[in-house]
Amino acid sequence: PAGLATRVSVVGQGILPGTYSITAWIDDPLYSYTPVAGSMTISGLVVSTPGDLTVSGNSSGAVVTFAVSAGDGFTATTPATASPPSGALFPVGTTSVNVTATDTNNQTWTKSFTVTVFPGPSVLQQINPSAGVAPGTVEIVSSHSVRIVGAGGTTAGGVTADLWTGSGESLTYLSMPWQGDGVFTARLASFTSVDASAKAGLIFRETTSAGSRYSTLHLLRSGSVNFQHKTTTGGATTGTNFFNGSVSAVGIPEWIRLRREGDTFTLSYSADGASWTELSSRANALTGSALSVGFVVAPRTGNTTATATFDNISFLTPLQSWRLATFGTSANTGLAADLADFDGDGVSNLLEYAFGTTPTSAASVSVPTAQVSGLRLQLSFLRARADLTYHVEASSTLAPGSWSVIATNPGTVSPGVPVTVTDTVDLPTANPPRRFLRLRVTSP
Repeated sequence: PAGLATRVSVVGQGILPGTYSITAWIDDPLYSYTPVAGSMTISGLVVSTPGDLTVSGNSSGAVVTFAVSAGDGFTATTPATASPPSGALFPVGTTSVNVTATDTNNQTWTKSFTVTVFPGPSVLQQINPSAGVAPGTVEIVSSHSVRIVGAGGTTAGGVTADLWTGSGESLTYLSMPWQGDGVFTARLASFTSVDASAKAGLIFRETTSAGSRYSTLHLLRSGSVNFQHKTTTGGATTGTNFFNGSVSAVGIPEWIRLRREGDTFTLSYSADGASWTELSSRANALTGSALSVGFVVAPRTGNTTATATFDNISFLTPLQSWRLATFGTSANTGLAADLADFDGDGVSNLLEYAFGTTPTSAASVSVPTAQVSGLRLQLSFLRARADLTYHVEASSTLAPGSWSVIATNPGTVSPGVPVTVTDTVDLPTANPPRRFLRLRVTSP
């Protein structure tokens, strides 16, 4: 009869994934109906993953988080397992992540994606973009190399695609957030542009707004290496709130390095990455939560492009840079780990760094010393690093939880002049008196 229909439910019946032929008919002794043939596809589990990921890190890699799941569209979500898992430390380079899930028939379904850790900046943006001018682009060539096509300026003159005084800059910036000190190194491997005065190099900025304060070391396409420090937002007066200088005929390829220590930026260049020449060192008090560091490419002539390839990229904290120079690796692992004692002198690597001694020589040792001044205990030590936190703590019992901080980062940073901290209370009158001081050092 008209409107007669039938529905066959197969959910939960243990049918394996695949395509099945189905024939439907009506069993009626009074009428004859033509059977209807068709097919049905059971797809099984669908494993969901993110697309291939590219993230910024450092020479040790990056901790990467992501979400994966699996389901068949009918039943509840099935657990999915990723290897390496979300939250793991991924090394520099490209790592394949395999995701698996098992259905009720004990069939395993898999899907994979890649995580590429780039030891440097990966956020691309235009500073002071102009309508009608195509933005710059970036291509990660390898785990330690990046190619940036810089753009900027306007189609009809006016604002140029440059990095200079005032607030009229317009350029391409590949950046990453950064708080604290750092050592940023790269080699400008190649540079092409229409304008011989186009710029490509390293920059540390207070914000990404046009006119922001910054310190930069870059090369012109013509081959000179330049430094610039803008010490006032919108600073336009050379020698007062804008400082610059250059060395000509350096050439490309060329290594460049920007080092930040507190408010001081030191800019250096090198032909081989081993022997460095300091070009500029100046105080520039960049502050706030929007600090960033990265690569700048400025074509100078508006509505043109400049293409720069950077390789041998290394963006490190001072401690990582010290590890790399001392142990040949910046990773906090093995004999280079903070709590390891490479030379077996009883002083951990982190404390050797904190006191400015050499962790590969047992003869190079410096440890805190205690003395009594009047009725109070004192502790003296070398505070050799600005990037560490030094806590002096006191206790009368040595019991866990009994320690209290009496000083944090006392005195001034000096590799040779000790800092002395005096206890906040007199020694007890008990015989013998019990009072203890200790130094606790932590890294960022």
